[in-house]
Amino acid sequence: MAALTEAQKRSFARQIIEIMKEGRAELTAEKFDVDGNIKEQEAQNQEAEKAEGTQTKAYADFTKASKISQEKTGIAYRGASDRADAIVGTLGRNHSISKRIRQIRDLMVIEAKRGKKRGETPA
Repeated sequence: MAALTEAQKRSFARQIIEIMKEGRAELTAEKFDVDGNIKEQEAQNQEAEKAEGTQTKAYADFTKASKISQEKTGIAYRGASDRADAIVGTLGRNHSISKRIRQIRDLMVIEAKRGKKRGETPA
């Protein structure tokens, strides 16, 4: 059963319970512990469903937190950009502080100069 989704696996686990219930007479005649196996499978299914719920909530929380982070970062960046423009406007574009701001912006545009990326080792 390779490459099954979690939903498919949980569905299979639920269907096996139904099969045990439907085949109770035949399984019991062969000394198969139907009630014990159903009870154990139901407990395992409940744990799986609970874990799925936890995972779903965590993903929703992560998605919400990511959206908030991106929004707040955008606000902070726009604020910094507006302030940089105001500084340059106040001091003039040839002032050393204005040149430093321009240098930072120029380096940000050139991807190779942005700094080390995750997983990269220094050259």
